[in-house]
Amino acid sequence: MKETVASMRAYLILTGLVSGALTVFALTGSQHLLVSIFSAIGLLVAFAYIAVGVALRPMLRLGVLPITVFVGACLAWIAFSFLVGLLLGQIQLLTLVVGTAINLYLLRNGRRLAREMETSPSAVSRAATDGPDAG
Repeated sequence: MKETVASMRAYLILTGLVSGALTVFALTGSQHLLVSIFSAIGLLVAFAYIAVGVALRPMLRLGVLPITVFVGACLAWIAFSFLVGLLLGQIQLLTLVVGTAINLYLLRNGRRLAREMETSPSAVSRAATDGPDAG
């Protein structure tokens, strides 16, 4: 599937909502202070996905760097929280694999959309009109 700005926006927002819900679940069931702290930071990351989804079009107009930095920070957070989980005796391999796959997908498509927007902003605007929120 070739992502458009509107579909990628929906994907980012959905990722943030699902991640936030899972993080709230982990936060409420946690007995360990460090897990609670990491869950709270994870909740901020989930909000960041939603914020990037809402502001995706202006972000892509800035070029490839903003989406690359955002996804890079998310990948670093996933790796760091996986390593801390290992130290706490919690192996979260599924989170590592799924989170990495989602972010690499976002990176590939976000960079492609940013490059397309740099070369032909009007073509991307026309291609992105899959819904009423494509503005």
